Amino acid sequence: MINKMRNGLVVCKGTGYYKNIGDYIQNLAAEIFFDKIDVLVEREELSSYNSSTDKTKVIMNGWFMWHPESFPPGEELEPLFISFHIVPDIAEKLLTPKSVEYLKKYSPIGCRDTGTKNLLEKHGIPCYFSGCLTLVLGEKYKSEQKSGEILFVDPYYEWIKIGKKKIEFPLGAIFSSICTLFTNPRKIKRLIKKFKCDSSLGKYEKLDFLNIDKWLQASMFYKVYSKNFDDDVLFCADYIVHNIPRKSFKNENEKFDYAKKLMKKYAEAKLIITSRIHCALPAIAVETPMIFVTSNVLESKSSVRSRGRFGGMLNLFQVMEYTKDKLVAADEILNNGNEKIGLNTEIYNKEDYLLIKEQLLEKCKEFVSKP
Repeated sequence: MINKMRNGLVVCKGTGYYKNIGDYIQNLAAEIFFDKIDVLVEREELSSYNSSTDKTKVIMNGWFMWHPESFPPGEELEPLFISFHIVPDIAEKLLTPKSVEYLKKYSPIGCRDTGTKNLLEKHGIPCYFSGCLTLVLGEKYKSEQKSGEILFVDPYYEWIKIGKKKIEFPLGAIFSSICTLFTNPRKIKRLIKKFKCDSSLGKYEKLDFLNIDKWLQASMFYKVYSKNFDDDVLFCADYIVHNIPRKSFKNENEKFDYAKKLMKKYAEAKLIITSRIHCALPAIAVETPMIFVTSNVLESKSSVRSRGRFGGMLNLFQVMEYTKDKLVAADEILNNGNEKIGLNTEIYNKEDYLLIKEQLLEKCKEFVSKP
């Protein structure tokens, strides 16, 4: 017999070598609406969730999911689907007739992006574009204290491409990196002390012979980003990656603590340059100036990424696009002739996100307040 309603938080603990801390930043956004969290609900085991005594209220935001056979969720879960995201090749397995009926029951479904909205509409599921829940993080994590730091968080540039059981090294990227390294050895040596490699290498990390890949990646990064940013910006900046080895965390609390530490850092920064959507959205939520670097590679059909996943979101950002070893500013505020972005350059966020944020707050507060 069900006696009361518990508060749950949907998490994905992960099983791979790396854990994307962006998942936990999304959790921090959902956590804001609850006075306390009674239980963590594993995203990849939703269908088997069982509570013999209590119904569990959960906000279903984020990326769904590595194991689509574990959808729809168990009956003991009382969900609000908002900022919901799926990709086409996952959708084929996730959107079974049973799942479609389940989603219709809890519709309208708030979609994180227009790509997901289009997918659900094809299955006749009532839905709308909600944007991402991380846009509300300013309600808790905005800070008046500023560190003055400039942060590069997984900024995109072409380098190592990983396919099935093999790694492809783009010859053009290697040649460009070597040329940059030989023409700017002292600058690359300064940069290498704080530069962090592309963390997507995963189990291929052992190919890092004497850190040569780190040197070459830093060189490629410098070749691309020095065309748009002063050396003073590149050398004084802090470099952050979102994919962290899972062994770095002893438990779930440490993952949450690290996500909170990052949010504090983002809230106090002077400027953030990133290709991580769950750094970009939180940055504008806490009103930190942010430049989003995009590329066609970041919207490719795969189990993780797909075209349309940024739909409805890119217009919220100041955007640069990576193309052919250079960054092209898509917005006028970043297109200041041939002048590079320096330590004193003023970057301003757009305010288009404010209406989306208010709608997210309203929907989630209404859901949580219901008995």
